[in-house]
Order: sequence, then structure tokens, then C-alpha cells
Amino acid sequence: MDEATLTAACVETVMSGFLVLVVETGGERVVSMTPQTAGALGTAPEVLVGMTVLELLGRTLADLPVPEPRPGWSSADRPLGLALPGSVRAVRLSHRASAGAHTILVLRDLTETVAAMAEWQAELQALTEGSLQFEFTTSGDIIQADRWALERFGYTADELVGAPHQLLCSPEEADSAAVHDLWDRVRAGHSVGGTFRRRDRQGLAVWLRGHYIPIPGTDGGIHRVVLIARVIDGEMRRQTDLEGRVAAIDRSQAVIEFALDGTVTAANDNFLHIMDYDRNEVVGFHHQIFVEPEYAQSAAYQEFWAGLRAGEFVSGEFHRLGRDGRDIWLQATYNPVMDPDGRPWKVIKYALDITAEKTRTAEFEGKITAIDRSQAVVEFGLDGSVLHANQNFLDVMGYRLEEVVGQPHRMFMAPDSDWAEYEDRWRQLRQGEYVTGEFRRRSKSGEDVWLRATYNPVMDPDGRPWKVVKYALDVTAEKLRNADYAGKMTAIDRSQMMIEFGLDGTILSANQNFLDLIGYPDEELTGQHHRVLVRPDEANNPEYQQFWERLERGEYESGEYRRIAKDGREVWIRATYNPILDAGGRPSKIVKFAVDVTAEKLGSVELSGKMEAIDRAQAVAEFDLGGKLLKANENFLRTMGYADNEIIGQPHSMFCTREYVTSDGYRDFWMRLRKGELIAGRFHRKGKFGRDVWIQASYNPILDLDGNPLRVVKYAYDVTGFVGLQHRLQVKSRAMNEIAERLSEITAQLAARCTRSDMILSQAADEASLGTGSAPAALTAFSMIQRTSNHVAEVSTMLADLARQSNQAAFTMSIELNRDHVDRESLGVIVEEVRRVADRSSQAALEITRLVEDVRLEINQGFEASRRGESSSGRVRGTVGRVRENVNSASELVRTQQVLVSDVLRLIADLEDESGPAPDEPTAGEPDDEPGDEFEVEFRPEKAEQLDY
Repeated sequence: MDEATLTAACVETVMSGFLVLVVETGGERVVSMTPQTAGALGTAPEVLVGMTVLELLGRTLADLPVPEPRPGWSSADRPLGLALPGSVRAVRLSHRASAGAHTILVLRDLTETVAAMAEWQAELQALTEGSLQFEFTTSGDIIQADRWALERFGYTADELVGAPHQLLCSPEEADSAAVHDLWDRVRAGHSVGGTFRRRDRQGLAVWLRGHYIPIPGTDGGIHRVVLIARVIDGEMRRQTDLEGRVAAIDRSQAVIEFALDGTVTAANDNFLHIMDYDRNEVVGFHHQIFVEPEYAQSAAYQEFWAGLRAGEFVSGEFHRLGRDGRDIWLQATYNPVMDPDGRPWKVIKYALDITAEKTRTAEFEGKITAIDRSQAVVEFGLDGSVLHANQNFLDVMGYRLEEVVGQPHRMFMAPDSDWAEYEDRWRQLRQGEYVTGEFRRRSKSGEDVWLRATYNPVMDPDGRPWKVVKYALDVTAEKLRNADYAGKMTAIDRSQMMIEFGLDGTILSANQNFLDLIGYPDEELTGQHHRVLVRPDEANNPEYQQFWERLERGEYESGEYRRIAKDGREVWIRATYNPILDAGGRPSKIVKFAVDVTAEKLGSVELSGKMEAIDRAQAVAEFDLGGKLLKANENFLRTMGYADNEIIGQPHSMFCTREYVTSDGYRDFWMRLRKGELIAGRFHRKGKFGRDVWIQASYNPILDLDGNPLRVVKYAYDVTGFVGLQHRLQVKSRAMNEIAERLSEITAQLAARCTRSDMILSQAADEASLGTGSAPAALTAFSMIQRTSNHVAEVSTMLADLARQSNQAAFTMSIELNRDHVDRESLGVIVEEVRRVADRSSQAALEITRLVEDVRLEINQGFEASRRGESSSGRVRGTVGRVRENVNSASELVRTQQVLVSDVLRLIADLEDESGPAPDEPTAGEPDDEPGDEFEVEFRPEKAEQLDY
């Protein structure tokens, strides 16, 4: 085979896969073709022969790409449409310019390829639907952006083309290591996918999820980069919201995770805190540690976990046990978590501790019932129609239930109501807004009724209002009292002190009462700080600053305060500092109401001093109503001889004799105290070691605010020494009585003898007057008078001795009384009277003695005179007359002495009657525990208060 034939065969073999047309170079008409060309194009050869290049390709040969300078082929850069009768084919053209008259056109059929590409493009468009695209150079400069990218980022094409990729990033991200790494990988031919945060023209974040795709060139190198991405702003917001919710749930709820077999795999701090466990005490343990053992072994518990393993959601209220076994109630959901195949692989439990709520459930129900009983309750539809009303509402408005159900709320409105405001309120309610206030309504009888009410929209599960519940109180009477309130405020201003301050303590205003107390005129006080009213040391005290800080926070203060008037004097006020809140609930100023308690304060100090004095001077003890000793002061401990820890908490009976404790009197004693009856008197008690102790005491029941006895306070004096003194006085009183009785007997004898002497003297005088013949008889009479006078002298001596003894007894009584704290004024009167009587008795006895001595001398003289002679009878008669007068005087004195002694006896008897029995002679029932008249003496020790029982 020659070279030409071989070449032709090779060409034919090579070109067998192509469509070859030979075209006249000049006329550009097809002159021939290879055999397979017509068949491949589905057109008869005669149809193709004669067609021009323009008819076939839509362009002339001149429009085709120019071949390379050296002989070679030139190809069209894009598929061409080949127009043939009955069909349109897509071909790729290669041609070679001929040196001769013909040009060879080589066509490759791309019809199927173009169709496949169109299909691919459709699929690509479907895949990238809703995506945006950027095209970059490998250096990161923007080549182009589709309209979605332009719209989302807010740029024009001119602003983006040629701009660097950093334009789409925030300043801190543009030069970040992550961005540099992204471009390094893309330039290395790797596609980079993920979620990217970019910035729009306004600087706002744009979240994209997509890929940076490197596009290689014909040389295998990366020529450009395409970013295909979806905008996921909403998804990121949802994800952020979801993450925030999960974090919020973790902060606010107890969260615990379980494997499907119930083993704890994780628990947050809230759960551990509620259950009082440490994390290592629950992780790895089974859920049954939180339930009662009986329930853990029950079929219900097994079914519970079987349901969770099957993917069933469980929610409700669950009873669980804490670490210490205490009951805990949880509002919880058990949520099976599914894997990608839809199979459960773990359980997450979200819970709230509702233990307190469960325990309050009964209380809530009670409160709701209480509200229904105490308030007017009515329910409305959103259109205002009445759905239900309780009896309180019906009673207030005067309707029956069937008269209001289904009726519009307007039926309760007065004709002159503000209807625009009414409609606005119902519009608020329909929007779910809460409405409260005081509202004027019209009852069935046509009377105005004022209600303080709240209109509460009730939401459905979707948070939309579906009805309105109104709670109301009838404040008609309160409204009618409003005018009275204004008068009362005026009365308060007249009767109390009122002053207003700014939050910083600056005085804004003060009423006249306050100005009068402090002594400032209004213009001097207004604008000053409150510290001008307090002492400098108090104003500099940190507590003073804290006082105003609390008021500024809106905290209420009350108490008794010392303030300084303008003239420097101290005054005490009982005051309340009341923060006044503005409409926003914030303190705006402070209003102080006060009363002057200076006198009361001074009286309280004085009373406190008195109580301290009582505690120092008296024995004080407190008992409960059962008789148990609560506390005792030092005087009581010293009186009874005990230490404090020996008697506190012990019964009162430990201070009494066994016989008295078991007596009816002791039982009645405490019954009377428990009834609130005060008991006072002298009491026999037993000290430590059985020592007898006598006290003058009062048992005072202390009453609570309701007037019921709360405890008993005992005030007492130790009168053990005085009781001994009383005993000694009684002994001496009896001795004085005996002496007085003897004195009375002797005085009676003296009076009798004096009477007899008087008779003898009268007889003697008569005989002497008869003359001398009667001398012997006179002598005899005088002898008898002399004997009588001697006897009177003896009696007078004895009487004087008895008087001295009486005086000595009174003196001894006075000394004894001076040894104790007793009322000298009472007993002193008696003692002084005894002494005075004794003195008078002594004086009378001395007088009798003197007179009797005179009688003796004169009678002796008369007797001698009579014996010397009868002629002196005249003188005898005169002497005897004088003797008779002296004896008469003596007789009168003796009678006076008898009367005085009788008075002494009466006084002593009275003294003994008032003293009562001796202290060593009490009866079995101890009547001394009753306030009696054993010895009527008032006890008034110095520095002690006379208690008004």
C-alpha cells in the first residue's frame, strides 16, 4: 500500500467518528461529505449538498475562529446549533482552512451531551435553589455574585466585583487564622464546607451554611473559587434560642439523664440540690434510689421503665425520696431521646420541685373557697356576657343567677357612664391585659354600688384570652366615707405632728404642732436637713446614715426617738417614718407622723427606776400557772437560802410544809391564782434545810392581752424577824396584863382602906367636937387612923414599884420594836400610851405617899395634943379637919389611879387581841396563808414602793 493510500486509510479511520463536510471556500456551499455524516445527522445527502455554511451554522466561514498561524485546526468555543430540516442538532465544530478552494468542516454531534448538560443544570439549579453564589479568584477577590447574594448582603454588582473577600467579614474575622486556613485549603484544591458568619453592608451578621469549592482549569490548576451557600439566619436564631432555652432549663430546672436500664449517667446541680446528693452518689446508680423500696419492686415501676425504653414520653407529678428519706414531689417529664434510626438510646428527665406547692394545695383550695365566700366573683365571656356569678355578687347587685347569666356586662352600668373608657377597658381585657380599680355600678334597684375589683383575663394553653374573671369587694360604704376621711386627715394634722422629708433627709414641710414642739418657725426649718433635730454625736453615727438609707429604699421605720428643740432641750416623740411611693412604686418622699411622749418617756424612766428599786428592796419570783418557778431575784434566793440553779424549774410546793401542800387551802390557793385573783398576806414558808421563813407577800397574776392569766409574780418581804418580835411582844403583853391585874387588886384595896380611913376620921372629928369628954375616944380613933395610914404607905410603895415595872416593860417593848423595819408610828402610839399611863400611875402613887405622910404627921401631932390636955380640943378639931381634907384628897387620887389602871388593862387587852396567836402555834391548815389580822402593821421600808395590789 502506497503512502497516499495508507494516509487515506488512516484519515478515514480517524475521522470515522466525526461528521466531515467539504465546503467551497468561495461560495461556502457543501459539496461533499463522508458516508456516515448524512446517516448520523439523519438527513439525506442530497439535502446537505448545496446548503450554505450560514444555513447550517448560522454564521459564515469568516465568523469562525481563525486557525493558528501554523497549519492546524481551530475549534468553536461553544456548542453550535445545526439547523437541519426536521431537527436541530447541537454540534462542536472544528475546521481547517484549505490552501485550495475547499474548507473541511469537522462536526462532533453533541446533541445528547447538551441534553445531558441541560438536565444536569436543571438538577444543579434545583439543588442550589434558595442558595446564593459568590465567585472568587484564588487570591480572594470577588469575580461575581448572583442576585441572591447581592440582595442579602445589600451591595450592587459594581461594589462587589473586584473587592476582596475580607469585605464580607467582620474586622476581627477578616484577618483571623480561620479565614487564612480556609483559603489555604481551597487553593490546595480542597472543598471547605461549614457554617460561616459574614457581615452585610450594614455590618449586621449574615449566617451561611455552604461550601467554598475550588474550580480547576484545563491545566489542572485552581483558576477560581465558588461559594455556594444557604442563608441560615433564622436557623441560627432558632439554634441560639434553643441553646439559650436549654441553658435556662438547666439553670431553672432539675435535669438528670438515664441510660435505658435506669442507670443515672448525669445530673445537674439543681437536681443534686433538691435531692441533697453529691454527683458521685448518683451517677452510676439506678433510678430506684429515689423511690420507695416497695414501689421499686412493683410491677408499675417495671412498666414505667418498659414504656420509656419503648420510646414513650411520660410526664406528671412524682413522689420521690431525698437522701435523708424526706418526701419530695417533682413535676417532671421523662423524655426518651432517639438516635438517627428513631430508636431510644437514653432518657432525659426535666423536673421542678413542687413539694412546697403540694403542701400548699390544700391551702390554695381553702383560699379559693375563702375568696368565693368573702368576695364577689363573676365570670364573663370576651364579649362581656355573664357566664357565672357567685352568691356574694348576686347579693351585692340584688339579682338572681338566672337574671344575669347570658346578659351583657352593660346591664350593671349607670346610664351616665363614660362609654369610651368602658370600651377601652374591654379592649384591654380581650388583649389579655389585667384591669383593676374602683368602679361604679348600678344595682337592680337602681342604686349606685362601688366595687373595688380586678378583671383578670384567663388564658388558654396557647396563651390567648378566652374568658375574664372578676373579683370584687363592695366598697360603697368606704366611698361614702371618703369625705369623712378628709376630715380625719384634718383631725390628724390638728392632733399629731406631721413633717415631710425628701429622700435625702431635707425637710420639705412641717405642720404647726411639730413647729410648736421644736420651737422653730417654718421658714427656719424648711430646707434644713433632718440632722438639725438630732444630737451631733447621733448624726455622726453610722446607724443614722443607715436609717436614711433604709427609708430611701422604701422601708418603713417606727419607734421612739430623741430630738433636740431649737432651745437645746431634749424632747421624745413616738413616730413613724412612712415612705411615699410614686406611680412607679419608687419612694418619692418621707412622711413622718409623731406624738410627743416626753412626759411618758420620763414617767417610763421613773417607773423603770421604781421597778429596779422594788427588785433591790423586795424578794421577787415568777411562777407559771402550774406553780413551776420561772425565775427569782437575789433577794428571794437570799431569803430562802438557795442558789439559782437549785430552784429554777422546781414547784412552788418545795417552799411549803408537807401538811400545807396536801391541804385544801393550798389547792384553793393556786385555783384562785389561775383564775386571776390576787392573794396577799403573811405566809409561812420553808427555806433550805427546813428553816422556817415568814414573808409578807402578794401573789399577782399577770394577764395577757385577752385578760387571761399568763403567769404569777410574787413580791415579798422577809418578816421572820418581825414575827419573832411579835411573839416576844405577846409574852411581854401577857406579863403586863398580869401586873396590871395585881395593880388593880391592890388599888381596889387601897380605895377601900382610904374610904374606911375617911369614915374613921369623920367619926374622930365628930367626937372631938363634943368636948373634952370624948378625948379617949379620939385617941382611940387616931390610933386606928395611924395604923391605916401606915398601911396606905405600904400600898403606895407597892403601887410605885408596880408603876416602875410597867414603865420598864414599855421601855423594853420600845427597844424591841426598834430592831426591825416596822411601822413605828402604829406601835409607837401604843407604847407611848403605856408609858404615859405608867408615869401618871407613878406620880399618883408618889402623891398618895406624900399625903399619907402628911396625915401621919398631923395625926401624930393631934394625938399628942389630945394627950396633953382636953383644953386644946379646939385646936384638935382644926387639925383633924385638915387631916380629913388631906385624906379626902388622897382618896380622890386613889380613885383616879384606879381609873387609869383600868385604861392600862384595856389597852393591853386590845394589844393582845390584835396580835393574834404566837408564831409557834400555827394550825394544821396554815391559815397564815390568808391575808388576816394577825398583827395590823403597815410595812413601809425606806426606798421601797407601796404597791397598789
